[in-house]
Amino acid sequence: MGYAASEIEQNYSRAYDICRGLGEVPQQAPALYGLWVYHLLRGHREDAWELSSQLHQFATISDPPLVTRSALAITTFYGGNCREARELLEDAKCLYAP
Repeated sequence: MGYAASEIEQNYSRAYDICRGLGEVPQQAPALYGLWVYHLLRGHREDAWELSSQLHQFATISDPPLVTRSALAITTFYGGNCREARELLEDAKCLYAP
């Protein structure tokens, strides 16, 4: 049995609120990432943009910055700004270390 879309959003929102309330900054990133994916795939561009911007802020204080910067680039791409998205992805690619 699958989850309803609203349940997915509620679960990630709750996880984010709990982490934020505990002051655990690095642990907020996975919850934000889940919310970002949810909104991106549902076509909620404004919400996806806001969440990817928040994720990008974690790039300076959390691991892995590659993921958070890629989220911003993907959201920019979905927003129709291909040139800026490519630049952001090029920056993110420099962070990749297999």
